Amino acid sequence: MDATKYGGSYTDYTMIQPALVVLRKDGTVQQTWSWNTAPLDRVHPKTEMTPVRVGGIHGEILVGVRPMSADLGPSILEDRDVKLAGKPKLTLMIEMIGLPKLICGGAVAAAVVGVGVGYLRSLL
Repeated sequence: MDATKYGGSYTDYTMIQPALVVLRKDGTVQQTWSWNTAPLDRVHPKTEMTPVRVGGIHGEILVGVRPMSADLGPSILEDRDVKLAGKPKLTLMIEMIGLPKLICGGAVAAAVVGVGVGYLRSLL
């Protein structure tokens, strides 16, 4: 990733893509997931901000698409691929800039100095 183009203290790095491999007791592969397996294998280019519009995921960015952790157990038991979901863009932004998250009854609140509430709402 050519991160120096953003200026400041950013440095270039090699992007590591996430992956999931589930093995049976005998060592055979039961399921795999990565940005290079279906349905994400059709998404190009493989960069963080590439919009994803495949497999029921529409409008999320590639870096936020992950297997649904709640579906991992059921997918193994049912011998099928794990369902995918995209993280909300606001959550990804909070993670990228390192702001703490406060979760209250399903609502996410973030206090950001210098950023108005209207701007944060426009990102949702």
